[in-house]
This record gives sequence, structure tokens and C-alpha cells, in this order.
Amino acid sequence: MKSVFDIYDDASLLRKKLIEEATETEKIRAENLLTLHPELKKQYDELCRQNGLNDSFIRYDRYSSKDAYSRFLRKVGSVNVSKDKPRRMFYRWYSAAAIILILIGVFAVWKMTSVQKPISNELTILSPGTKKGQILLPNGKTLNIGPKNINMVFGGVRVTYHQGLLSYVPVQIDLSDSTSAASQLNTFVIPRGGENTVLLADGTTVHLNAASELRFPMRFGSGQRVVELKGEAYFEVKKDAEHPFVVKTRYGEVTVLGTAFNVNAYDDRQRCEVTLVKGRVRFTTPTKECVELDPGEQALSTGSLVQKRLVDVEDYVSWTKGVYNFHNESLSNIISTFSKWYDVEVVYDSSDIASQTYTGTVRRYDTMNAFLDVFEMTGDFSYHVEGRCVYLSRRNKGKSE
Repeated sequence: MKSVFDIYDDASLLRKKLIEEATETEKIRAENLLTLHPELKKQYDELCRQNGLNDSFIRYDRYSSKDAYSRFLRKVGSVNVSKDKPRRMFYRWYSAAAIILILIGVFAVWKMTSVQKPISNELTILSPGTKKGQILLPNGKTLNIGPKNINMVFGGVRVTYHQGLLSYVPVQIDLSDSTSAASQLNTFVIPRGGENTVLLADGTTVHLNAASELRFPMRFGSGQRVVELKGEAYFEVKKDAEHPFVVKTRYGEVTVLGTAFNVNAYDDRQRCEVTLVKGRVRFTTPTKECVELDPGEQALSTGSLVQKRLVDVEDYVSWTKGVYNFHNESLSNIISTFSKWYDVEVVYDSSDIASQTYTGTVRRYDTMNAFLDVFEMTGDFSYHVEGRCVYLSRRNKGKSE
């Protein structure tokens, strides 16, 4: 039986087909999905007919997505499902839920692009992050990284930004310039609601997540290749056995020769996770406790103690591929991740909400509204948005939904 996250994923696929943004492969998947669920196909075809989507929007305009779910949950809750017909009832529930999610997703896009007069009860759309950041230069100046291309030579290194990639490429210079560049430290700052990628002078690629900082030399010297990280980053290190690559965090150091791994070292989580995809790394705490990792293993540290465990690496690196995988993850950790990516603050009215665990996959570039609507559909909590703050409230189980 499909989970709430599965319904969300199916609805996202059909939404892309509906607004003609699906790839050929996604179109085939969508057609197969509709074939498997005749009730869903019937409702989807209704949206596709002339004026079908507009008619749905007219109804949708009258209330927020939260109200839509409240009405939907009341309707589902009022149906008495007999023991001999649970499967049929599920498919009716699944189809209705998927259609609501499609409407919410398309409505969000429509709201962001429409030049029409704003409607009453206007939704606050919490959009995903974008590629942006700032470089703090050694001379104290700040260089904004965004939609504009950059091409400059600084300290004997050509610094460019093009199509979402910041790169440092040494140019032909004399030895004195090379030594100078090795001592010139840049800091790449990614704000909340941002992400970006940097190609270091040695050929190492670093994908930086929201609310993260990477401090690195413009050009590496003759010893270790040392960088400093705050936040989360995925590293694809250029192999150089004579010059080990070292990532320093407040929780300890990661030492590698050539490999791919993820480091999550946000201050607000009070722990560091080093997840190895390929190669081999050693993680050392400030108290010199250390572990060596093989692919599929993770070092988990609070700064003084460290333990090694087997993990599904996709749960920790999927963000670099446009999705978030959660496996028995607490809502507080999920929301902590999302608050950085969507640049919002989240307030709980009950600690019980934060401790609930969930498993599933969420698309990184969808609005946060769609994500919250999925959770609200479970009946566990409701939410409302005020500016950049999201308020989560436990549902009163003693009253009708």
C-alpha cells in the first residue's frame, strides 16, 4: 500500500505532465501510473479537459490548501470502510489525495507567475533555495555570487562563475605569486535559502548546502590541502597521494587521498556526520579519537566521541541529486534541514510533534507548502504561515477533522 510520500511523489509526476514540464521518461511513467489507477485517471482527465483546471482553481480560490485538506479529511473520515472493501476505499482515498496535491502544486506555480489580481486568503508560497552566495576575499572585500557571470584574476588565480559553478584555476605565474596564492584564503558563504558549487584549484569539487561556509586557499601549497567547513558539503576530491586532502570542522578533521563523501557539521545539530560514498577516509576528533571508513559507512561524532556505523548513503547525499531521503527521521531533524533550505523559522506548539518519525522521499525543488501539505494530510498536525515563520500545531483528535 502506498505511503503518504508515495502519493506526494505520484502527484508531483502527474503535475509535471499536466503543465507540460515532464520529460519523455516521466511521461511514460505518468501514463503507466494512470493505467494502474482508473479512478485517478478519471479525475486527472477531468483536469485536462477544456476549462477543467480553471474550474478547479475557481473552487480552490475560495480556501487555502489547509482548508482543502480539512474538508478532504472530514469527507474521508465520514466514510465507513467495511472490512471486505478496504482496498477499494484506499484507492478512492489515494486518487482524491493525489488530485488535491496536483492542484496545490500547480496552484503554487500559477500564483508565482500570474499577473492577475491577488485573491482573498492568498497563500504564502515558501519557495526552495537558489544558487547564490558570497566570497569573502583576503582584502576584506565581498564578491556576490548569483545570476551574473564572473571572470577575474586574483593572486595569480583565475576566478570564474558560470552556470552555477565557481571555479579557481591557477594561471601561469612565477613562484612568488604561487606562494602568495597559497596563503590567500577565501571564504565561500552560502546563506539560508541557497546552495552552490565550487571547483577548487586542485580540481576538487565541493557542493555546498544552505547555511554553510567553506574556507580554502586560492591555490594549495606544497603540503596538505586543507579546507575548513561549517555546515554541509559533498566533496569529490581530486586524488593526490603526496598531498592529503583535509577537511576541518569544529567536530574534528576528515583526512582523505581521493574519494567522495558528505560532511554534515551544522552547529545547531551538535553533531557531525561524515558519510563515505567511495574511497577511504579517516575522521579524527579534537581529542584524537579516530575511525577509518569504508564505502557505506558513517562516522558520527559529537566532538569528543566518535562511532562508526553502516548507513544507506543515499539518505545522506540525495540532496545533491535534487531530493531528500528520510528514513525513520524525526520531524524536528527534517524541519531543521528544510528551515535552512527554504529560509524559514518553524515554531511547534507541542514537543510531541517534533519527535514523530517519518520515512520517505521529498523533492528538493518543490515548494515547502507541498511538503507541509503532505504531512498535514496524515492528520498528525496542521500548519499556517506568517511571513517567513511556519507554525505547526497538533490536531485536536477529540474534534472532527
